[in-house]
Amino acid sequence: MGGPDPLTLTLPPHTQTVLTQFLQDRLAAAGARGYLLGLSGGLDSAVVAALCARAVGQENVTAISMPARPVPSSDLARDWATALGIRFQSLPIDELYKKSRELLKPLLEQTEGQRRAAALANMPPRLRMTAL
Repeated sequence: MGGPDPLTLTLPPHTQTVLTQFLQDRLAAAGARGYLLGLSGGLDSAVVAALCARAVGQENVTAISMPARPVPSSDLARDWATALGIRFQSLPIDELYKKSRELLKPLLEQTEGQRRAAALANMPPRLRMTAL
């Protein structure tokens, strides 16, 4: 990753304060000790991870990557977690994805073209959302 500190976000000070306070308040309201979040390797989840680490401390954030097959973004997720100094685990969902496709096979066979492709493409994100 190299370069500037990944916890240094270029946001207006008021925005940083509001987001940090919001994350601290939500954590306290939940009575939780830290944040567990999905880290895909993309920019959106990396920003959320950085905000959480800034708000509650790196030691209180755990990132989970759930690749549906070996993909480069799972390496990026690990790189982001390392750069941010947060805990990281990879929990592949290949088997869950395969089983879901088997269970939904009768419905998928009735769906054609782009709708079928969209359904298949959306399965891994929905499985991740359910797990988290």
